[in-house]
Amino acid sequence: MVNKDISFVIQNDVSKKFIECLSPINSYLAPDYISVFKTDTITECMRRILYRVNSAKPDVPYDILKNLTKEEISNKWIHYIKKCKEIRHSDGKHIVTDCNFNLMGHIDCVVTMDDISYALNVFSVDPELFDARNASRKHVVQMTLDMWLASKNNGLILYENKLTNEYKVYNITFYQPIINSAVEKCKKMIEFKLKGKMCSRPYKTKDSNECSICEFKSTCWVKGD
Repeated sequence: MVNKDISFVIQNDVSKKFIECLSPINSYLAPDYISVFKTDTITECMRRILYRVNSAKPDVPYDILKNLTKEEISNKWIHYIKKCKEIRHSDGKHIVTDCNFNLMGHIDCVVTMDDISYALNVFSVDPELFDARNASRKHVVQMTLDMWLASKNNGLILYENKLTNEYKVYNITFYQPIINSAVEKCKKMIEFKLKGKMCSRPYKTKDSNECSICEFKSTCWVKGD
């Protein structure tokens, strides 16, 4: 039988020192609370977005490694793409912005096939989404906005099943109504931010689907607010 005694395992000054050394990673990997609206969250509740850009304190700490995991997955696929002779690619991530609407996004890389350029974003997704008939609305909106910000008419969404590593690719063509809707939302949020005010809640109760996962639920549903 394997000895079950683990009393020798302790948290001591060495443990504390290591945690102190890790502390800078929190600011590096945690969501950056700069006053811009992100393409990857633009479909969320307007109130939730405004709490985020106003640096409101979330109910629970963020998973600081989530961004790093996504970075590793996208880098893996960029490495694969480099080995494909039929595909030309651009190195590194592209940060794309529009100061008029305070909007910022990114694309993992730009690939070119048959003399047509595509903005590419990679997502690691749950099996349920991977097996769905289409890409999620959130990812399609994000990709369309990133294409617009990068002045690209064509985009590719690459889904990797996080359990099996299978993959599939969706071809996204530019769709102006998505841009129009997002721009109007950004204009409204800019107005609220400049006035130092908060928009009204879009939901009647805190039991709605988005409220149940919102990191600002307790702040948002303060009694009397």
